[in-house]
Amino acid sequence: MNYYKSLKLDIEPFSNSPDPELFFPSKQHAQALQWLEIGIRLKRGLHVLIGDIGTGKTTICRKLLQGLAPDESVKAMLILDPGFSSAKSFLQELHFLFTSRHPHPDRDPRDLKEILKSVLFKRTVDRNELLVLVIDEGQKLSEEMLEVLRELLNYETNKEKLLQIIIFGQKELTETLNCVPNLKDRINKLLVITPLTKEETAEFIQFRLRRAATGPEYPHFSKRALSTIFRVTKGYPRRIVTLCHHVILRLTTAQTTNATTRLVKSVLKENSFGSSGREWLQYLQLTTAAVLLACAVYIVAVPRTNFLAPLRSLLLTEEIQDHISYEPKGTTAAVNRTTELIERKFSEFLENSSSFLASLTSETPSSALTSQPIVSDEISSGTQQRAVPPNVLGAVQLAEGYTLNKLLTDVYGEYSTHLLHEVLRMNPQISHSSVISSSTPVLLPALNMHPVSNENPKYWLEIGRERDLSQAILNVTNINKFYATFRILPVWNAESGLYFPIILRTIFSNREEAEKILQMLPHSMQNEITIVESPLIDTLYCGKI
Repeated sequence: MNYYKSLKLDIEPFSNSPDPELFFPSKQHAQALQWLEIGIRLKRGLHVLIGDIGTGKTTICRKLLQGLAPDESVKAMLILDPGFSSAKSFLQELHFLFTSRHPHPDRDPRDLKEILKSVLFKRTVDRNELLVLVIDEGQKLSEEMLEVLRELLNYETNKEKLLQIIIFGQKELTETLNCVPNLKDRINKLLVITPLTKEETAEFIQFRLRRAATGPEYPHFSKRALSTIFRVTKGYPRRIVTLCHHVILRLTTAQTTNATTRLVKSVLKENSFGSSGREWLQYLQLTTAAVLLACAVYIVAVPRTNFLAPLRSLLLTEEIQDHISYEPKGTTAAVNRTTELIERKFSEFLENSSSFLASLTSETPSSALTSQPIVSDEISSGTQQRAVPPNVLGAVQLAEGYTLNKLLTDVYGEYSTHLLHEVLRMNPQISHSSVISSSTPVLLPALNMHPVSNENPKYWLEIGRERDLSQAILNVTNINKFYATFRILPVWNAESGLYFPIILRTIFSNREEAEKILQMLPHSMQNEITIVESPLIDTLYCGKI
C-alpha cells in the first residue's frame, strides 16, 4: 500500500471488497444490522433484507458475520450464490453445510430433509448451538428452494426456531416471496435498504478516508466535489466507492491532496461508471430526464400542475433539480435561469450526439447485441404473416444482469405472476426465472393482444420504433440503466405487421395533455417525438396501456 503513502493513507479507502472494517453505520444500515443480530439472538427464525444493487447488502452481511464470530456457540453458514439448478441440489448443499459430508447423489429429497431435521435437533437441543444460515444473492432462490426453507423453519421446540435464516437479496426477491405466501408469513422482519442521502454520501466518504488515514491529515474533498459525486452516483455506496477510487488514483498522480469539482469531473470524463457509453448518459441527463425541456420551467412557474407533479423525479436531472431548489419558486428570475441552464445543456448534447436520436428510428439491428436476434417464423415480416395477429413477439437473449422481471416490465408495461407463468410456460428451458444464462433465448408470447376503444382513446409520446424486438430492448435497457422512463409498446397492424414503438411510460387520457408536453419541447426535439393516438384501424396492442 506504499502507493497511497503520499496521501498519508495506510490502506485503500475505497476498496470494492465488502470489508466489514469499512462498514459505514448510516442510520438505516446500523438499524438493519441491529435488527438482524437481535433476531438471531432471540431465535425468531427468518429475516429478509432487500436492497438495490450496490446499496451495501453484502457489507452488512459480512459485518453481521464478523459480529457473530467471537461467540463460539454461534455456528454461521454462508451461501454466497444460491443459483442451484434444483431444489434437490439446494438440499444437497444444505446437507454438506450441516454435516460436512456430501450426500449420495441418488439420495431422495425426503431422506435429505429427515437427515437435516435430525441434525438440527441434535446440534441445537443437545449441543446448545445457535445455527444461522445466511444466504446472499437471495433473488436467485426459486420458489421450490424457498419452500425448502419454509419446511426447515417448521422445525422448532415449544419456545424457539431451531434454525435462524437471514436472506439478503435484490428487489426481485420480493416478487418471488409473494409467490410463496406460507413463507412470507413467517418473516419476522423484512428490512429494506435504500441509497444514501446527500449528507450521508459526504459522511460515507469522510468516514472511509478517516479509517484509511495514518493520522489526522488525509485527502480533502470540497463540498462541491461531494455534491457532484452524490449527483452522479445517486447515493449508491458501490458507485461512490468506484468513483472515489479513481479520484484517489488521480490525486496520487497529480501530487495533490485536494479533490476539487474540476478534478472529479475530469475523472468522470475519462471513465464510464456502469454506463454503456457517454452518449447514453448525456442523452438521459440532457433530454430524457428533462423530457420536455421547458417542463422544468413549467414546474417551477406552476407548481400546482397536477398531471406533471408525478413526473418531476423522472423528467428532471439531479443537477437541474438542485438548481431549482435554490431558486425562489415562481419568480421570473428562476424561470429564466432554469430555462437558460437546460437550453445550454441541451445544445451541448446536440453538438456531441447529433446522430443519436436518428439511431432510435433505425430498423437495422445493432452490432452491440451479444448475439444475433432470434425471430420466430410466426412473426416474420412477410406480407402473408402481417394479416394475422402473431402468437409470439419474438425471442431475445438477456444481457448480463438483466432479469426476466425487468424484461416483462419493459415489454408488457407491468409485471405480474400471471405474465411470468405464461412466459415460463412457453420457455421450459428456464428452470428458475432469476437465473437465466445470457446464452439462453427467451421466447415472449403475444399476450392479451387487444384493441383500444374509440370512445376512450389513449395518447403517448413516441421517440422511435423498431421492427426487431432485440434492438428495441437494447435501446430501452440502456436508457433505463439511469431512469426508468421508457418502455416498449408492442403493436400489431393488419397492414404494417408487428413493430415495437419506444415510448414514455406515461400514457395520456387526452390529446391536450400530450400536446401541452410536446409544445414545451425545443423545436429541434419536437421533430423527433410524435404524439400517437391509440384507436387505429385493425390495430392491436400488447401489454398495459
